[in-house]
Amino acid sequence: MQIKELENKDLIRKFKITIPSDKVNSDIDDKAKEIAKTAKIAGFREGKVPASVIKQKHKDSLRRDVLDAIITSSTKEVIEKNKFSLSASPKIENLDFEENKDLAFDVELELLPVIPEFDPKKITLERKTTDVGEKEVKEALDNLRQDYKEFVSLPKETAAKKGDAVLIDAVGSIDGKEFPEGKVTDKQLTLGANEFIPGFEDGLIGVKSGDEKTLNLTFPKEYWKKELAAKKVKFDVTVKDVSNVNLPAVNDELAKKFQLKDLKDLNTKIKESIIKHHEEMSQNLVKKDLFDHLDKEVQVNVPNGLVEKEMEFLTKNHDTTQETKEKNMELSTRRVKIGLILSDFAKRKKITISKEETNAEVGKQLRSMPGQEQVLLEYYKNNPQALESIRGKILEDKSVDLLLEESTIAEKKVTPKELTDLFQAIK
Repeated sequence: MQIKELENKDLIRKFKITIPSDKVNSDIDDKAKEIAKTAKIAGFREGKVPASVIKQKHKDSLRRDVLDAIITSSTKEVIEKNKFSLSASPKIENLDFEENKDLAFDVELELLPVIPEFDPKKITLERKTTDVGEKEVKEALDNLRQDYKEFVSLPKETAAKKGDAVLIDAVGSIDGKEFPEGKVTDKQLTLGANEFIPGFEDGLIGVKSGDEKTLNLTFPKEYWKKELAAKKVKFDVTVKDVSNVNLPAVNDELAKKFQLKDLKDLNTKIKESIIKHHEEMSQNLVKKDLFDHLDKEVQVNVPNGLVEKEMEFLTKNHDTTQETKEKNMELSTRRVKIGLILSDFAKRKKITISKEETNAEVGKQLRSMPGQEQVLLEYYKNNPQALESIRGKILEDKSVDLLLEESTIAEKKVTPKELTDLFQAIK
């Protein structure tokens, strides 16, 4: 076998591999003899079929099998000889495979980058913390009451005011054309709840049951659905009912609706839940700061193949514009880079994942999908890559936890609103 290096640039290595025709023909003969041992062909006893007959009868498939085997073995030899760690499967190009001639092909290898070591103790981060006051507990309690609100229809001549609910049908159109997001049927809308775009709910103040009203509005510039942002829209609304919104009283009976002893117990549970939510937001923020630091300070040559795979994942089943493609490319590059850094850190620190940890994570997912446990178990059983993905997530989390443990973290007090706003900005 002859090996000639064609390219050595960044993470790409390209070689031309040439296999003498004698070697190829010898492998074809050996393969034919192997098949002949168990072949069943009319006119011959089993195991007594001449190799020449096999070669004649299965010429094309023999050549394909030998070609695949030679490419695999010779490529593996190049990888092992050079001690390469690949980021993607080898690419085979310029294949030249003519009968009784040397076999030649090019193989392109993309390597994993060498990750420079860094000292976690030199990483300085900031953790945002906040206190839970009565205001936050009261707001959460009010939200819980919404789950048990009742609508009491008002007389038909009653004009809706802020705080009342209206039962509506609505059809939205832009430039005379209806669009799916603009159509609602039997929607119970509380005026002042800010569920719809600005102007919609205010435009229904004063309506009565049976009224029809047209609202000419404009979608916000920062609307979540880009194609509707800043567009002028007309809504034709039919009011089917106007009602009062009655919320349950804040007392022990409300607590019992949530299987709790009394109001004091409910307030305690709410506070604990808010604290946990704040801690999760705080953790995500400091984790984001850690990733920002690694992205900026650790220089890594990111493999294109891995970035392309991440891009495929991000854009799967999504239409993309040039702007979103550029953003996805930037995000994909960052994700791959951070993933490589964390993976290398895990190796250096000899972080491992136990079977129990993997099972615990699978168990958590099973509990989150009641009634679908067997389906999920079958999915993991038939998709080893999915289970490997879970292991990868556990490994990343453990690496991040250790990095944060070894980093220098200063605490900064913020208000609950500031913490929420900061968290929303990174979602």
